[in-house]
Amino acid sequence: NGAETAFDINVKVNHMNQIPYLPPIAYGTGAGKIKTPILENECINFDFNATDSDVGSSLAYSLVNAPSGATINESSGVFQYCPSYDVVSFDDLDGVPFNFKVQVFDGENSINQAVSITVNNNNRNPVLTINPAPAETEGTDIIDVDENEELSFSLIGSDADGQDLTYSVEFPSGAPMTWNSETSTGYQFTNSTTVKRFYIKPPYNEVNYDTDHTDYTLRLRVTDGASENDAIIIKTL
Repeated sequence: NGAETAFDINVKVNHMNQIPYLPPIAYGTGAGKIKTPILENECINFDFNATDSDVGSSLAYSLVNAPSGATINESSGVFQYCPSYDVVSFDDLDGVPFNFKVQVFDGENSINQAVSITVNNNNRNPVLTINPAPAETEGTDIIDVDENEELSFSLIGSDADGQDLTYSVEFPSGAPMTWNSETSTGYQFTNSTTVKRFYIKPPYNEVNYDTDHTDYTLRLRVTDGASENDAIIIKTL
């Protein structure tokens, strides 16, 4: 009557690991967003700021099936992607999507988040050089030619994107009409894949007998259809 009995019970609580959390990705421009699309040779950065409810957990970041040029800091989660040139062909008008995953591991469990970044072609200007190279005077390329003398040199075009090149010549206002036609008495291009031979033969009476010379500026141009490059030559007659 009125007596009681007490028992001590030992309760063992086991740790239950909680999976890390990665916030949803926002795409666009501005802080806290992943920019897409981007251009070849353009770098973007993003902080994958994962959290873990387990006190004292250390998180490790990694990339799964990431494209070349993509890296992530294992401890901070700072992501960078710098796609190189030639990742996208110039005829891929819609760009190329790169799909991969960011993984966060807390020592026991991991979580993955899908990422998709589209890369667009970044066209590089063609390069135009002249052989033999003209002399330079005060920053201007100079080529001397006498009346009725044929002058020839090579236009060498190159394009890092591998696009087809088109050559053209633009004559200055006031130049003799005989210059402005693709004939043996005016000028002439001979075709090659990357080299064109340029011929010019100014007529007699182009320079007055009491004048030392007459200067004309010729604009020699190469284009890949999207961008162009010029070589400006001064003809001294």
